Amino acid sequence: MFYQARRLKEVIPEPHEAAELNKEQARCLLAAINCLALVDPKSAWVAVPRTSVPKSSKSAGLAAWGLEASAVEDDPLGSLSPEMDLLELKDIRMEYLMVMSPLLLSSRYGIQYNPGLSF
Repeated sequence: MFYQARRLKEVIPEPHEAAELNKEQARCLLAAINCLALVDPKSAWVAVPRTSVPKSSKSAGLAAWGLEASAVEDDPLGSLSPEMDLLELKDIRMEYLMVMSPLLLSSRYGIQYNPGLSF
């Protein structure tokens, strides 16, 4: 359900269907939160592909492991650098709050939900 919420986040909706799309994304995130809350806290995470890593943070991370940046630059497949991030339950809860905030504000103040509207 978490990945479904991520896919919904990438959809560019028509103005009249934006609120419904956000509600569906919130339902997906809530389902993921409920499932992860049932398992052992050590196992309550989701692996997501890392989109991009700035070179400076990559070098800093490698230094922590005792590797040099040149070793990674020489590795054409990038097998020395991690390609996945782990999102914990608290991260997914934060994403859920970010999705729900505009919906709650629009319902509280009677404003029609508009994803381009800043409160």
